[in-house]
Amino acid sequence: MQALNSRMSAALARYNFDAALAISMENVFYLSGAWITTQKAIPDRLAIVVWPREGQPALITCTIEESLARRDSRIADIHGYVEFQTSPIEKLAEVLRAMGLERARLGFERKYLTADYYDELRERLPDAHWSGSDRLFDEVRMIKSDDEIARLARAAQTTDAVIWEAFQSARVGRTEKEIGDWMQMQLLARGADEGIFMVLGAGDSAGLAHPSPRARALQDGDVLRVDFGGLFGGYFSDLARSMVVGRATAQQRDAYARGARGKAASISTCRTSATASASACTSTRCSARATRRRWRRTWRWPSSPSAATPMALSSISRTSSLSARTARKLSRAPDGGNDWLRAVNSKPAMRVTPIQESLSCLG
Repeated sequence: MQALNSRMSAALARYNFDAALAISMENVFYLSGAWITTQKAIPDRLAIVVWPREGQPALITCTIEESLARRDSRIADIHGYVEFQTSPIEKLAEVLRAMGLERARLGFERKYLTADYYDELRERLPDAHWSGSDRLFDEVRMIKSDDEIARLARAAQTTDAVIWEAFQSARVGRTEKEIGDWMQMQLLARGADEGIFMVLGAGDSAGLAHPSPRARALQDGDVLRVDFGGLFGGYFSDLARSMVVGRATAQQRDAYARGARGKAASISTCRTSATASASACTSTRCSARATRRRWRRTWRWPSSPSAATPMALSSISRTSSLSARTARKLSRAPDGGNDWLRAVNSKPAMRVTPIQESLSCLG
């Protein structure tokens, strides 16, 4: 809590705010430690953290959620409003006045507060000065604590293990939905609080951005692509992987290898003072340029849908866009982010080949 106080105080001074209001589920959780799931399910039921530059922060929540907030929140000053009787903005204005901030310079999350609530806020506190504080919260959250790194690592390792075990069971005749259902059940059984998304497609669906699993049976030569993640203690996992059912063609191996080289190049750029955009550009240049040169000469669209080249090529762009996110998460790892690989490889009867070395061919 002391480290968080220091970072917030420094950020508020840097942006010249007397206080900042956290409204999104992620930032309310980050500051308070209370995960209030109805912030997502019922967006009108606001939960708000008021974090002043001086003094103690306050948490405002609906009385339905107040008992949970009091149990889980690291913030002691908690205020409840009765839904449909008192507006959350009315309660917020009351708390700000009690803190002496009715004429202060206040930051709020523009991306999350609706226009109706913002209009009400200005009416109730006409002398306050309002500005967006979205970037402030991004900067405070940007550097992860040891505890956060451990949570992210656990989430990634668990999700990665589920994907690879699902790939080992992917056989001709098994349906996309059977594989997807098994993965979601396994993620929950291994400690996820909930599954957040399941993108899975094979054959003619593997090249789509976000397909849902179908009752379609896998066929020999299909590319199977997964983009999958869950919620672990308030932190998300998000991993994308691809495989070939049966034996991969030379073109599939070549396309996959180019994407893997882009990912490796991206991770190699991750160091202190480097930007994520530079890492993403490095990845894209490394994979896409070489691919364009090669495939401009050889590619002809097949007369019928094929699982070979289009899906293999589409996985390159997905791998490139994913690599910047992955690199940011792993940038503080002392060994370049290979702990996840050793953790998975230490499991009995479980051997994973690094993406840099080969395409997974499980048949």
